[in-house]
Amino acid sequence: SYPTLTVQTEYPDAAPTSVEQFVTRPIEETVGVIQGVREMRSVSRAGLSEVVLEFEWDERMEFAAMDVREKLGLVELPREVEPPRVLRFDPSLDPIARLAFTGDRPLDDLRQIADRWLKPRLEAIQGVAAAKVRGGLDPEIQVEADEDRLAALGLTLDDLARALRAENVNRPGGTLKDWATVYLVRTLHEFTDLDQLRRTVVRDSESGRVRVEDVATVRRGHRDRQEITRSAGGETVEIALHREGSSNTIAVAQAIREALDGPPERPDLGLLAQLDDDLELRFLTDQSIYISEAIGQVWSAALIGGLLAIFVLYFFLRDPRATGIIGLTIPVSVVATFLPMYKSGVSLNIMS
Repeated sequence: SYPTLTVQTEYPDAAPTSVEQFVTRPIEETVGVIQGVREMRSVSRAGLSEVVLEFEWDERMEFAAMDVREKLGLVELPREVEPPRVLRFDPSLDPIARLAFTGDRPLDDLRQIADRWLKPRLEAIQGVAAAKVRGGLDPEIQVEADEDRLAALGLTLDDLARALRAENVNRPGGTLKDWATVYLVRTLHEFTDLDQLRRTVVRDSESGRVRVEDVATVRRGHRDRQEITRSAGGETVEIALHREGSSNTIAVAQAIREALDGPPERPDLGLLAQLDDDLELRFLTDQSIYISEAIGQVWSAALIGGLLAIFVLYFFLRDPRATGIIGLTIPVSVVATFLPMYKSGVSLNIMS
């Protein structure tokens, strides 16, 4: 379990070189001076920056995350950049569990349910750092402009984009004080349906009023697909669950299964029971299974090794009493060695 933090920042529609110059480097220069940082690496992709910080083994990750968030508040980034997110896992590491979400519904409906309903509930499980949704169809509203019509009316694409931005507003508007009460004011004027978007005024002049529907076609569509996930021969929506760096894989996997199935006395509280009958959520992979099997093999090997040791002792000593004394000494010595190590926080990994 490496003590790592990842600073993930989205810069929509930006090239990797721009992401590195305007996002990755300012973040590296700011968070690289935090005490306890042992190593720092970054990846700049199209529209995404990831800066991974590795800390010393004895560093308290809760306080380290607070320091990173405090430093990020001082970074000056372009206006189009989304606020940086601090994640307590390394995206390069494999998820501890992968779930397949299927059903007799269109892929865009499955993607929306996974994004808006399943994802926040899975991320609320103790020890889960992030739930990444992949596959399916990601819906979006597409506005296809008629350039000939715009040119005939003396308009440009910038005029169309400016009109849409001005009418689709959700921003803070300050505070309003009334004696001992302070009210937070927000300006809410977002589009709720396609007709509102079509009726948006692009230009209002003496010659007439030009709306979006006069110069563009508005329809529901899907984003360009970057990846496709399949399970059992059909397309599905995959949910990859990453654990926090300091969490135990088996404990987190058990918590995930309890959240899905619900408590034994109240299975109706599980996420599976709350899904509609035509929806299905099942495990694709679970790292805890392999870890549990490895631990079981260790126990069986220890038991067989102990029996063989006693048998060899009896073969040479030919004395049941002496063999019994030495046979009891073996587990006692093991407990006497590893119990103080466990209490003092020393593990075999550090010793090896």
